[in-house]
Amino acid sequence: MNNDIKELVSEGLSPKIQQALDSLRVVGNNAVHPGQINIDDNAEVAYKLLAY
Repeated sequence: MNNDIKELVSEGLSPKIQQALDSLRVVGNNAVHPGQINIDDNAEVAYKLLAY
C-alpha cells in the first residue's frame, strides 16, 4: 500500500491527502497485524483519522 501511495504522490496527489492515507495505513497495519482490533478506541481517535 505504501508503494501505491507513493505512486499517487508522483502523479500529483495532494500532500494533505497523502498524510491522511499514510495515517490510515499505519493505524490499519497496527490493527490487523497483531490479529486484534482495539474496540476501545475513542471518538477522538476516530475523528483524527477522518477529519482531513
